[in-house]
Amino acid sequence: MTRRGFTFYELLVTFSVFAGMLAIGWLALRTLFVETPRDARMVESHRHLGVALDAMRRDVESAAALPDAAGSLRAGQECLLITAPDGLVCYLTAPGVVVRRTLSSDGTPDGRSERVWEVPHGRLRFQRLEDGSRTHAAVVRSHFEIEADGTVLHRLAGAQVFFLPAARQEPTP
Repeated sequence: MTRRGFTFYELLVTFSVFAGMLAIGWLALRTLFVETPRDARMVESHRHLGVALDAMRRDVESAAALPDAAGSLRAGQECLLITAPDGLVCYLTAPGVVVRRTLSSDGTPDGRSERVWEVPHGRLRFQRLEDGSRTHAAVVRSHFEIEADGTVLHRLAGAQVFFLPAARQEPTP
C-alpha cells in the first residue's frame, strides 16, 4: 500500500512550527521597525539635553550668584536664575523643552538672546544647594519618560551638580 500526501498530524505539526517561526520573525521585525527608531530619537534627545546641560554648566561656573527671584520669576524646580558676568540669565524647563533667556534687571526678557532646546520626552528639575544664606551650587536632575505597553518608564536618569566659582575656590580647613 502506497501513501499519498500527508497525515493530519504531520500538517498540524508543520503549521505549528511555521506559526512559531512567524512569531519570532514578527518580534525581530518589530524591534527593527518600531523600537530602533524610537531609541534613535531618544539618543538624539539625549544629545540635545547634553548641549543644554553644557550651556548651564558654563553659565553657573562663571556666575556671581544664583538669585531667588528676578521680577515675577522665582527660582524653583522649573526655573534656574543665574547672575552671569554679562547680566541675568534664566533657564526654564517644561516637558520636552529647555529655554535659556537673558533678562533685564526687572526679570523681563531683554531680547538679547534666547536659546531653545527641544528634548522630546525629556524632563528636567532644578535645585539650588544652599548653606545658610549662601547658595553654593545648582543641581539639575534629568530623565526621559518613554511609554511602553501602557506604562511610563523613566530612562537615562541622571543628576549634575554645577558649583559657583566662589564655592570651588573656598579653602578647606
